[in-house]
Amino acid sequence: MHRESVNDKPIQRSKEKPVTEEINCKLLGRKSSKIINTPYPGKLGKHIQQYYSEQAWQNWLGTQTKLINEHHLNPLDKEHRQLLEGEMVKFLKIDKNKIDNHE
Repeated sequence: MHRESVNDKPIQRSKEKPVTEEINCKLLGRKSSKIINTPYPGKLGKHIQQYYSEQAWQNWLGTQTKLINEHHLNPLDKEHRQLLEGEMVKFLKIDKNKIDNHE
C-alpha cells in the first residue's frame, strides 16, 4: 500500500478553507468576508466592494432576481437597469451623493 509521506511521516492535508479578508459590512453591521471582485461597474462598484460583504452582495442578488422575475424586467433594457440600480442602492442603503462627490 502506497502512502504519501516525507521521511516516512504521513503528509497532513489541511481541510481548512483559504483565509479570506474580512471587512466591517455596512449592511450587516458586522465583520464578514470581503467581495473579491468588483461586483458592479464604476465608482459605485468600487464603493460596494470596499464597504459591503460577499454575503450582503449575495442577499442583493437574490432580491434582484425576485425583482426581475416579478416585474418581468430585462437587464439588457437601459430603463430596467436604471430601475435595478436604484433598487440596489436602496437595498444596500447607499448615499449615491456621497459616492459621486467624494470618489
